[in-house]
Amino acid sequence: MAAALRLQHPPSNRQPPRYVVVSRPRRLTIIHMKQLTAIVHRGEPEEGGFWATCLEVPGANGQGETKEECLADLKDAVQLLLETEREEIFRLDPNAETAELVLA
Repeated sequence: MAAALRLQHPPSNRQPPRYVVVSRPRRLTIIHMKQLTAIVHRGEPEEGGFWATCLEVPGANGQGETKEECLADLKDAVQLLLETEREEIFRLDPNAETAELVLA
């Protein structure tokens, strides 16, 4: 099982880490963290709670009684969709390559 480590920044820099290191037997992988946009909505007054979507991942949504629960649910949905999509792409084309796309 992979273990994720959060890299610490100097105390003067309070920005969250942009990557994590995942250690696997005989292999070290650096995974870049992505910053995505969550749109959080309040539920209907009679229902309460929150629901959210992610602009960058169509189809991902979350809900919860609190904003924190809602965002945690959305995070799980985004991770599941991205992992499933990646697996499906490489299943369909094992020779496909990944490339980093940077928008300025």
